[in-house]
Amino acid sequence: MAVAGIPDLTLSTAVTAASTQVSVYSTTVPGTGNSLLQARTVAGAVMNATITLTLKDGNGDPIAFYPMEDMWLAGSLGGFVSCTPCLPNAGTDALGVATFTAANLGKGHSNRNGGEKTQVLISGTPLAVAQNLNILYNSADINGDNVVNGLDLGLFVTALKGLAADNYGADLQYDGAVNGLDLGIFVGCLKSTTQGCQ
Repeated sequence: MAVAGIPDLTLSTAVTAASTQVSVYSTTVPGTGNSLLQARTVAGAVMNATITLTLKDGNGDPIAFYPMEDMWLAGSLGGFVSCTPCLPNAGTDALGVATFTAANLGKGHSNRNGGEKTQVLISGTPLAVAQNLNILYNSADINGDNVVNGLDLGLFVTALKGLAADNYGADLQYDGAVNGLDLGIFVGCLKSTTQGCQ
């Protein structure tokens, strides 16, 4: 009985609607960026990457009405850093289910080559490692210093010229190439006067 109502991180599950690795464009500019409904495959196709969490206690029973502020998303390696916790749409329902679809305001980018994944955290602790989700995040703040400026422009141009070791950070449109589509997104953030994690 001591485990009733207490989340069990091995029995709880999180799944994504995405059937392959996807990337979600984020930004340090409030009110912009894409939601999980607008994730993209490496071929550039839009794919729904909604995350569905089923929260269970040690008895295997669903935990109803668990507060949304105690559940959030994070990268497994810290390459992409959220400005504020990316919360679910609401707390768990009567069946212990919560969904994540919102845009994730943040800086930097997931470490794709390092195998970074998205994790669901419950009160700061991730669910079981096997449930890491194949969702990446990138932003125009390529170096992750909290502002889109000339330093990021230098990194973007390096990727645009094909000289970056990994072009993922600059592939903002996420279609497998750094090109004019990415440049348009980047310039939009570079020109914004409202930037940074507040």
